[in-house]
Amino acid sequence: MLRWISLPVLAVMGVVFAAPNALAWKPKTHVYLAEEAMKDALDDGRITLYAVDPATNRLKRGANGNLVPIGNYRVDPRILEALAKYPDQFRAGVLGPDAFPDILTGQQIIHPAGQITRGETGVDLNKNGPGPDAWLRHLWAVAYTERGQDSTPATRAFVSGFLAHAAGDMFGHTCVNYYTGDAFHFQPRPENAARHIIIEGYFDKRVPAPTYKTSIGDGVDGFIYRQMILGRPNTRVEALLRGENVSRTLAARFSNLRNRLQDDVERGRFFNPVTQYKKSWIKDIDRGLEKLPGFSHELALALMFNPTGKADTAKAKKIVESYQQTLMSMAGLPDATGPTLAFFKAAVKALGLEALETFIKQIEKEALDYLVKSATGLTVSEFEKLLLAESTDFDRWMDQPPLPNGTRTTRSEFEANELKLMAPGGWIDYRHVPPAYNTVLMIKLSFLGRDELNRLMADLGAPASARLTEENVMLGFLETLDGSNQWWINDKKMAIARHPAGFARVFLKQNGDRRPVGP
Repeated sequence: MLRWISLPVLAVMGVVFAAPNALAWKPKTHVYLAEEAMKDALDDGRITLYAVDPATNRLKRGANGNLVPIGNYRVDPRILEALAKYPDQFRAGVLGPDAFPDILTGQQIIHPAGQITRGETGVDLNKNGPGPDAWLRHLWAVAYTERGQDSTPATRAFVSGFLAHAAGDMFGHTCVNYYTGDAFHFQPRPENAARHIIIEGYFDKRVPAPTYKTSIGDGVDGFIYRQMILGRPNTRVEALLRGENVSRTLAARFSNLRNRLQDDVERGRFFNPVTQYKKSWIKDIDRGLEKLPGFSHELALALMFNPTGKADTAKAKKIVESYQQTLMSMAGLPDATGPTLAFFKAAVKALGLEALETFIKQIEKEALDYLVKSATGLTVSEFEKLLLAESTDFDRWMDQPPLPNGTRTTRSEFEANELKLMAPGGWIDYRHVPPAYNTVLMIKLSFLGRDELNRLMADLGAPASARLTEENVMLGFLETLDGSNQWWINDKKMAIARHPAGFARVFLKQNGDRRPVGP
């Protein structure tokens, strides 16, 4: 769910109709871990991987006390150029589907699986949707494989950041779900939502500050519009903006609506005032969708990624209010009453779009408790307390009989056993925290070209049948960003996970990790 959205802004953003999916790491944690990976890539154009000591589940140290390297591997030159020239676009990409193409489309369409799989229980599906792998493949293909205006170092930096976000979700959700018992939901168990908020918030409090600087300039805003929002008929983007959750989004909802209006106009034999109204409506949707990348970016920064560590509610409210009339126009609401309003009602009825009238009422209405309860299953006061994640809240929610498949813990146990804090109230050392370390390692691996990744596989003793065939190690296996154990649990596995013994040499064993052992 969108836990980082402040409560007053939720009231303004009445577009939240049902519970969105969960964040694994909060944006601050995502960006901090991605920057740690980027530092290794940029210092000499190579990444260094170290051996894991299976007896201690720590990085192995030699007799001299130094970490034992497995090897140095050359970063894909295209990715290296992108990171070096456009680090701000990389960080924007790391915000990923928590922000782009808009907050709701990212959460409702990109994050969830399209069907129940072994790593997905069904509590947060986008039924008949594409799932995240189709999105990652599409973005990679446009930025790295194909040639055109959207294949530039800036867009490649953004896409590499997007893949980094997926890597973080994969390990972060496995950890959080270990404690909560399942992916985020408030039905049938609202306690699950509360425990997600507590665990993720407490991780975030113990992560050092990253660089709070992002950009969708140098053509990235256009890339987001053309490759994530502009779903014209019979295009890859249209095929990606599908699923049961479309009506709970902005980009998918209005892109699909535009196509229906355009088809209806083209089918009309004669000019009439309603047809002319639909043409104007299409132009309003086009203008609104073009503004959506900038709106989404500004809103994400205000709500979840700024140096204060808190949501800037005043700024977020202004951003939403500035886009509110655009949303109303995109929904077809005329600026005046009378004949134009009649045209709107006629078009809505003819196309079976009565839900748009409900949408308009919701974005005009400020029923705070109603919206928060609908979005989270919690009252405003309960939600605010959980966002603070104070120690009393932590133990009150987590030191309880566990939910099915969940794990009971206390704040002191969590700090010692999960965060590995050396001193209460200190920062984590990500190298000692398995899900954080695994995230950084996976992002580093995503910086490698296929040949270098396969050189690593050979160094790990992997058979030829396990080698990477995709263009990037993050492609080809993710069914959901919200479930657990996605690197190995599905029929299609992450390349290194196809060789369990090799996987165990480089990745730490983390809570929630149910990977098999073997050659």
